[in-house]
Amino acid sequence: VSLSWSKGTSNNTPSPNKEGSVRMYTGTTLTISSPTNTKITRVVFTPTSTSYSATKLKYNDVALSSDDWTLSEPVNEIVLTASANARFKEIVVYYN
Repeated sequence: VSLSWSKGTSNNTPSPNKEGSVRMYTGTTLTISSPTNTKITRVVFTPTSTSYSATKLKYNDVALSSDDWTLSEPVNEIVLTASANARFKEIVVYYN
Protein backbone atom coordinates (compact mmCIF):
# COMPACT_ATOMS: atom_id res chain seq x y z
CA VAL A 1 0.00 0.00 0.00
CA SER A 2 1.29 3.46 -0.75
CA LEU A 3 0.23 6.75 0.76
CA SER A 4 1.18 10.08 -0.73
CA TRP A 5 0.26 13.59 0.28
CA SER A 6 -0.02 16.68 -1.86
CA LYS A 7 -0.71 20.30 -1.08
CA GLY A 8 -3.68 20.18 -3.47
CA THR A 9 -5.43 23.58 -3.36
CA SER A 10 -3.70 24.52 -0.10
CA ASN A 11 -0.64 26.74 0.22
CA ASN A 12 0.75 24.31 2.81
CA THR A 13 2.19 20.88 2.18
CA PRO A 14 1.08 18.17 4.66
CA SER A 15 3.83 17.69 7.20
CA PRO A 16 4.97 15.64 10.20
CA ASN A 17 3.83 17.20 13.45
CA LYS A 18 5.52 17.39 16.86
CA GLU A 19 3.06 14.76 18.11
CA GLY A 20 4.57 12.19 15.73
CA SER A 21 1.61 12.50 13.40
CA VAL A 22 0.90 13.80 9.92
CA ARG A 23 -1.00 17.04 9.66
CA MET A 24 -3.23 17.70 6.67
CA TYR A 25 -4.23 21.29 6.04
CA THR A 26 -7.48 22.45 4.46
CA GLY A 27 -7.28 21.67 0.72
CA THR A 28 -4.46 19.11 0.94
CA THR A 29 -4.92 15.61 -0.46
CA LEU A 30 -4.03 12.08 0.57
CA THR A 31 -3.84 9.40 -2.13
CA ILE A 32 -3.96 5.77 -0.99
CA SER A 33 -3.09 3.11 -3.57
CA SER A 34 -3.37 -0.64 -3.14
CA PRO A 35 -1.05 -3.27 -4.66
CA THR A 36 -1.72 -4.51 -8.20
CA ASN A 37 -4.82 -6.72 -8.54
CA THR A 38 -6.19 -5.69 -5.12
CA LYS A 39 -8.85 -3.26 -3.97
CA ILE A 40 -9.07 -1.08 -0.88
CA THR A 41 -12.05 -2.14 1.25
CA ARG A 42 -11.61 -0.19 4.50
CA VAL A 43 -9.45 2.55 6.02
CA VAL A 44 -9.15 3.18 9.76
CA PHE A 45 -7.74 6.51 10.92
CA THR A 46 -6.38 7.23 14.41
CA PRO A 47 -6.56 11.00 14.86
CA THR A 48 -4.54 12.89 17.46
CA SER A 49 -7.87 14.09 18.94
CA THR A 50 -11.55 14.21 18.01
CA SER A 51 -10.99 17.75 16.74
CA TYR A 52 -8.80 16.41 13.91
CA SER A 53 -10.78 13.30 12.90
CA ALA A 54 -11.26 11.75 9.46
CA THR A 55 -14.65 13.48 9.28
CA LYS A 56 -12.56 16.43 8.04
CA LEU A 57 -11.80 14.41 4.87
CA LYS A 58 -13.89 14.11 1.72
CA TYR A 59 -14.00 11.34 -0.86
CA ASN A 60 -15.68 12.28 -4.14
CA ASP A 61 -16.89 15.49 -2.41
CA VAL A 62 -18.66 13.55 0.37
CA ALA A 63 -17.37 13.86 3.95
CA LEU A 64 -16.36 10.67 5.75
CA SER A 65 -18.76 9.92 8.60
CA SER A 66 -16.25 8.38 11.02
CA ASP A 67 -12.61 7.41 11.58
CA ASP A 68 -13.44 3.82 10.56
CA TRP A 69 -14.44 4.01 6.89
CA THR A 70 -15.64 1.03 4.85
CA LEU A 71 -15.92 1.72 1.14
CA SER A 72 -19.27 0.85 -0.40
CA GLU A 73 -17.40 -0.07 -3.58
CA PRO A 74 -13.76 -1.24 -3.20
CA VAL A 75 -11.26 0.54 -5.47
CA ASN A 76 -7.52 0.43 -6.30
CA GLU A 77 -6.93 4.07 -5.39
CA ILE A 78 -8.65 6.73 -3.34
CA VAL A 79 -7.98 10.44 -3.14
CA LEU A 80 -9.12 12.18 0.03
CA THR A 81 -9.23 15.97 0.36
CA ALA A 82 -9.11 17.79 3.70
CA SER A 83 -12.03 20.17 4.22
CA ALA A 84 -10.40 21.32 7.49
CA ASN A 85 -7.17 20.56 9.36
CA ALA A 86 -6.77 16.87 10.25
CA ARG A 87 -4.00 15.05 12.15
CA PHE A 88 -3.40 11.30 12.22
CA LYS A 89 -1.13 9.12 14.36
CA GLU A 90 -1.95 6.03 12.34
CA ILE A 91 -3.72 5.06 9.13
CA VAL A 92 -4.53 1.37 8.57
CA VAL A 93 -5.56 0.29 5.09
CA TYR A 94 -7.42 -2.98 4.43
CA TYR A 95 -7.51 -4.48 0.97
CA ASN A 96 -8.33 -7.79 -0.69
